[in-house]
Amino acid sequence: MTASLTRAIKLFGTDIPPAESRTLKAGALSAELEAGNLRYIRYGGVEVLRALSYVVRDAVWGTYAPVFSNMKIDEQADRFEVSYDAKCADDAQSISYSARIVGTADGKLFFEGEATALSDFSSNRVGFVTLHGPDGGDVEILHVDGSVEKSEFPKEVMPWQPFFDIRAMTHEPAPGLKVTCRMEGDTYETEDHRNWTDSSFKTYVRPLAAPAPFVTRANDKFSQSVSLEIVGPVPTSAGTSDQAQKIRIGEAAGMMPRIGLGVHPRRTASALAVGDALKALAPQVLVCHMDPGAGHGAEDLKRFKALGEQTDAGLALELIVPCEGDYRDELKSVGDVIAKSGIQFEAIAVAPGPDLIAGRPFSDWPSVPPLDDLYDQARKVFPGLPIGGGSFSFFTELNRRRPNPEKIDYLTHVTAAIVHAADDYSVIETLTAIPYVTDTARTIAPGLPYRVGPSAIGARHTPFGGDPTPNPEGNRVTMVRLDPRQRGLLGAAWYLGYIARMAEAGVDVLSMASPTGEFGVIHQQMEFPQVWFDEAGGVFPAYHVLRGAAQAAGQARHKVTLNNPDQIQAYAWRSDGKMTLWVANLTAQEQSVEIEGMPGLEGRIRVLDESAFEACAAGSDGFDGTANKAMTDKISLGAYAIAVLEAEI
Repeated sequence: MTASLTRAIKLFGTDIPPAESRTLKAGALSAELEAGNLRYIRYGGVEVLRALSYVVRDAVWGTYAPVFSNMKIDEQADRFEVSYDAKCADDAQSISYSARIVGTADGKLFFEGEATALSDFSSNRVGFVTLHGPDGGDVEILHVDGSVEKSEFPKEVMPWQPFFDIRAMTHEPAPGLKVTCRMEGDTYETEDHRNWTDSSFKTYVRPLAAPAPFVTRANDKFSQSVSLEIVGPVPTSAGTSDQAQKIRIGEAAGMMPRIGLGVHPRRTASALAVGDALKALAPQVLVCHMDPGAGHGAEDLKRFKALGEQTDAGLALELIVPCEGDYRDELKSVGDVIAKSGIQFEAIAVAPGPDLIAGRPFSDWPSVPPLDDLYDQARKVFPGLPIGGGSFSFFTELNRRRPNPEKIDYLTHVTAAIVHAADDYSVIETLTAIPYVTDTARTIAPGLPYRVGPSAIGARHTPFGGDPTPNPEGNRVTMVRLDPRQRGLLGAAWYLGYIARMAEAGVDVLSMASPTGEFGVIHQQMEFPQVWFDEAGGVFPAYHVLRGAAQAAGQARHKVTLNNPDQIQAYAWRSDGKMTLWVANLTAQEQSVEIEGMPGLEGRIRVLDESAFEACAAGSDGFDGTANKAMTDKISLGAYAIAVLEAEI
């Protein structure tokens, strides 16, 4: 008997609910309280701070999930106060902290925490993290020594920290509204979180130049605090959350990207087993991962070749050069194996194996050959093939170790949505960081073709080397391959938003997800549970989103203007006398959407939502069967729902 298909499984791919959230208000000041921390701190509806959190991380940067007790919330018209105790522990160590939050109607907010080590506690960070939104603007920095620096949040994604030795930061999120954030208890500094597609600038306690990890001795205590002071008139122009979302389709603006899927050797057998569904998805490219240092070789190439023949897709290779010996010999050895296999790649990107490990500030970069030499040798081994350069892990590594654009034929990098936070809000927020990343990438290699991916919600690598931590329970945790939302409507909405953002950026090839496995869009039995699907089988909602994007590849893309791109994302394309609009609701709330610019009311609408979930999961054609609505210029979308409007021109 098939397990019950609950609403949570439809939305999130798991029955584990999201963390409970509560809105706190004191006059014009408001904030969302979630898991003891604050997000979306607003004044008169204007965001003044993206988030304010007390975090505890272990010696390898894992983030503890606190166990809370004595939670007390007192909310009045002009004041709110929250207090609680929390404990973070694993088998080796533990620490506790007490926190207090106070907000008042005069625009003041105070968050303090006192920690006590219950054992010797090794950590890379214990204390406050403050997030400013990604849009930048002027900022005034009060340094620890009392000096004042007038600066601005960088527009391009900055590889290293823009601000150091911070005591306070003052910015204006709206004209005449001055917000000062003062941080006590240690020295703070800021990094550009957009490097990892986090939608923020993060100011954190304890400089990265300090020794890490550090040990707090048993019974030692320390205190920190963050205070926020807002000065200026209460904004009156902020939009309301219940206003209709508006989409306007404009003129033709470039072409839709070719669509690819990622293929790892450990999942080629399962990918070959779902050949019919994979062929129906019809990707233009399969990005094949090969790491000779991990034992990948001739048998893996044989399966890559079979997948290409099965799908009629082009094959691109991302080749890790181990650099454990002479890189020239390593490249030649791989080239010989590829030549003997008979496989034909359309492009090959190369990267040194040590570059998969993040180069941290104030630390030595791993010893690797000069990138120019690596690319030159790749050209000798693979004559006539386009050679790509960049990063197979995160954009950060590309940004910090930039290739010479004269030595490569295309630029490439990957993103993941759960590097620093894994709650539903933060996953969706990563989409707003995409334009900053793509704009910065264009400055690294102006005019070169740009290939992104294979990207996913989950992370293929950790910044610290080694495989990501297993997550068979399907929890919402950072830096894991297996994220349950890959199987839910939220995942489908995220992928649609990702496609829309990358298409707008003019990416040439966009690769996402995988046929099967942790990043899969087609169900196959795995070593980890896939709730409901293990009995029902079929395809995940994201399958239909990627299939739709593959159908659009190479067609004329039309500009889409949105009044609230953080809540709704969309892209439009035209071909064969038809205009097609894909729309995603990026929120858990129902959204009313008004559409302007569709060429007429002759056509159809398909909707992938909770009511259509089971039918769409049945197979590759499941989504086509939902076309039972007449064309209209107003639609309503449920939580994380997808709609496709197709109109005759």
